[in-house]
Amino acid sequence: MAKILFVDDSRDNADSLATFFKLLGHETEVAYDGDSAVELTGRFAPDIAFIDLRMPMLDGFDTAREFRSRLGEKPVLIALTGQEWASTGDAAGRAGFDGYLQKPAQASALAKLVDALAT
Repeated sequence: MAKILFVDDSRDNADSLATFFKLLGHETEVAYDGDSAVELTGRFAPDIAFIDLRMPMLDGFDTAREFRSRLGEKPVLIALTGQEWASTGDAAGRAGFDGYLQKPAQASALAKLVDALAT
C-alpha cells in the first residue's frame, strides 16, 4: 500500500479523497495549504502527493518545488486541479510535477493511478 498526501484548500475534497484511500488500505495525510504540506515532509514522506495548483499563499507550483528540493524525485507529484493542462502543463512540469488530473477526478480513476504507481 502507498503513503498518499492530499494537498487542497478545499477541505471537503481533500478529506473525502483521504478517507476513500484510507478505506482502500493506504496511509493518508491531508494538508489544506502548501505551507502545511511542506511542514509535513518532516514526519510523513509520501509515495504520492496529489496537489491542487490554485491555493492561497504557497500555491501548488511552489509546493511542488519545495517537495523536490527537500525530497528529490520522491514522491510522485500529481497536479489535481480545475485548471486545464494546456494553460498549466509547462509550468507544472518545470515545478516538478510528474502528472496531471483535472477536477473533478473520479475516485475510481485515482485508485487505478495509485495502484499503477504503487507497484
